[in-house]
Amino acid sequence: MLDRKVPRYLSYPTAAQFHEGIGAAQFDLWTEGLTPGSRVDLYVHIPFCPELCWFCACRTQGAPSARAVGGYLDALHREIELVGARMPAGVTVASIHWGGGSPTILQPAQIEALAARLRSALPVEPGTAFRVEVDPRHLQPAGADALAKAGMTGALLGVLDFAPEVQQAVGRRQSVAQTEAAVAMLRSRGVGSVGVELVYGLPHQSIRSLSETLACVLALAPDRIAAFGYAHVPWMAKRQRMIEDRHLPGLAARLALHEAAFGAILAGGYLPVGIDHFARPGDPLARAAASGGLRRGFCGYSAGSGDALIGLGVSSISRFPQGFVQNTLQTGVYRSRLAEGRSASRRGIALGLEDRVRARAIEMLMCDFRLDLDALRAQFGDFARLLERGIALAADRFGSAVRRRGGGLEIVADGPLLARLVAQTFDVYPASPARLVLAV
Repeated sequence: MLDRKVPRYLSYPTAAQFHEGIGAAQFDLWTEGLTPGSRVDLYVHIPFCPELCWFCACRTQGAPSARAVGGYLDALHREIELVGARMPAGVTVASIHWGGGSPTILQPAQIEALAARLRSALPVEPGTAFRVEVDPRHLQPAGADALAKAGMTGALLGVLDFAPEVQQAVGRRQSVAQTEAAVAMLRSRGVGSVGVELVYGLPHQSIRSLSETLACVLALAPDRIAAFGYAHVPWMAKRQRMIEDRHLPGLAARLALHEAAFGAILAGGYLPVGIDHFARPGDPLARAAASGGLRRGFCGYSAGSGDALIGLGVSSISRFPQGFVQNTLQTGVYRSRLAEGRSASRRGIALGLEDRVRARAIEMLMCDFRLDLDALRAQFGDFARLLERGIALAADRFGSAVRRRGGGLEIVADGPLLARLVAQTFDVYPASPARLVLAV
């Protein structure tokens, strides 16, 4: 069963269902329709990297020149202004996340200017949670100073595996010393939450190399750790063709790597959060997981979420109560649309009531490993009955690994491994094989 491929379920419906019938007009209308008093999350995408890692399937590109980055930032500033002009009074920003790519490719002056534009054009309050994805190989003291001055409260550092043979196979050279220096820079500047992201299932990766990497990571005492399974999708991410299939671990080895990673992190005193995250006791993410307040979205797990997500930058996805909208994937098109004063939104999907019911059920499974039918009835009324067939099917398909509970469903064994498989039972859309990843 674990050799099946499933969606990641960062959203429902997934991005595979987006279409060009939803675009700029809906983005503008839904932004203008945000209700006063609502809180929105902001995601800002910086697609550029100083060098491209072969393993990565994110929407990234090389930075051919400082001029190319500057031209993109000009368009991003214009998009921020357009969104700010359409956002109704009384809406506030709940959180900010800079992702990529490598946001740390920006020069200090560019960091300060982007942060200032967000504050001037959008309702960002002092002390707003502000997380940045950091490449430890390229973080410099001046850049760390600029991020701290901009109000960064959290950082996410990519690590993968420190073994030289693994790093050579994935095209990413990163030393323990570089990572230690980055963490020290962030801590000394008052960044209160530091997270580290690991990847298992990489070429040439072994239990030994992963265990040694985990020992180094645990010594850094990060507040949060994520352990993702490598998704090998060379038909989508052409750079992954540099990685030979024969060097990837098979299913049994991949499962052993998963168990080794999770076991070491738990033994290090971290609490499990969802299917692939961990947090120190007392961390807001750990508290949310314990209290049922955990949410899942395009940036992974969070301790609650805003009423909407506004995605800024090329390829970014916005989430509204009415549906999802994604910006164009092409940087040139993005820049030209913004130069014309138009939204860069290209495709998306409008949500029906059934979509909302199924989306919340899937999110419950991905966050809490259970589907609370009583809570869904309270939220959606009789429409929660749409899930009854899926509950019966999941109970039959997964046997003793799940348990019927109050009309709902609970995963009682191997939740991190089975959650996406069980969630797929409630997904009524046709699967897009190109976008699926291994369950383990």
